Amino acid sequence: VLSGHEMLVAKNSPGVLTLWMDAAGNEKRRFALYEGATQVYADRLTVLARFGVDVDNIDAEAVRKKADGMRERVAEVESYGAILETSRARLAWYETQLRVAEGAPAK
Repeated sequence: VLSGHEMLVAKNSPGVLTLWMDAAGNEKRRFALYEGATQVYADRLTVLARFGVDVDNIDAEAVRKKADGMRERVAEVESYGAILETSRARLAWYETQLRVAEGAPAK
């Protein structure tokens, strides 16, 4: 149960969390998060995320290589999906022919 002094925020997609580390707003830190929730209670902030990284620590080239590899994997899996659908359609056609050849009505 949340009282007037609490706040809970949840996000089910990647995003950026920006924290101002001083009251004047001069020092801030940014974190890239993959899904998560934040809870503010009195003077405390709790952040729970599946994955997260300080934006200042992101190695863009390393992440770019990982992203390129994942794009290739996604394309490969998508092509398997097309092959699977084509194979299912052919199987249905063969099963229809067998049913008819064996004297059963086609579905």
